[in-house]
Amino acid sequence: MTTGEIRAFVRPARGSWPAPQPDRFFVGWDVGQSQDYSAISVLKKTPTGGYLVAYLARLALGMSYPDQLAQVKSLMHRKPLDKAVVTLCVDATGVGKPVVDMAAKEGLSPVSVTIHGGDVASWDDKRSEVKVPKKDLVSTLVVLAQCGSLKIANGLQHGDLLTKELAGYQVKINPNTANISFGNGREAEHDDLVLSVATALYCGEYRYPPGPPICRFISHGRSRRRWY
Repeated sequence: MTTGEIRAFVRPARGSWPAPQPDRFFVGWDVGQSQDYSAISVLKKTPTGGYLVAYLARLALGMSYPDQLAQVKSLMHRKPLDKAVVTLCVDATGVGKPVVDMAAKEGLSPVSVTIHGGDVASWDDKRSEVKVPKKDLVSTLVVLAQCGSLKIANGLQHGDLLTKELAGYQVKINPNTANISFGNGREAEHDDLVLSVATALYCGEYRYPPGPPICRFISHGRSRRRWY
């Protein structure tokens, strides 16, 4: 008897089709120090796997961290985020770590993103904390923006300012150490909007990277085998 492919067809029960998947949003929060702006961004994952910057906010200088947290929490419970899968991504560099702890106590399940000048990104076992080189953070944003996988919603408040920050971002290479750094070439400018978007985007891309492809083995007789 020759071994062949065995196929089974299962008729699903009425009403058992998978429910539509909820929208996914990534909220980026760049926590500024006392004389720096804090910025909040909301990125929506699109059906094609890209991202749409759907919301931007630059908070007032001097706003207390509890007040900033209250604004972030209110945003995450507002339509359409209240019915979606939302991931809060907080820049924990500098003063950000206590803010991450505050957000965790509020039940917001933040992802802590610490930016450093090294070469290797490392996640903890729970995928709730990452230490990432700034060059990786920014280059992810730049590449996706240039490929058209990152778009800014039309008419978005601060959208023009984000575009200006992106245009002013420059790659700097130290000739003595060969270290790569990123920054805006104009000292009067800030990069809080860029970092809030980059923080959310990095979590969206790398917190749960896609797994290896699944192969299927089918036997076509004793001497013929094929992988799919």
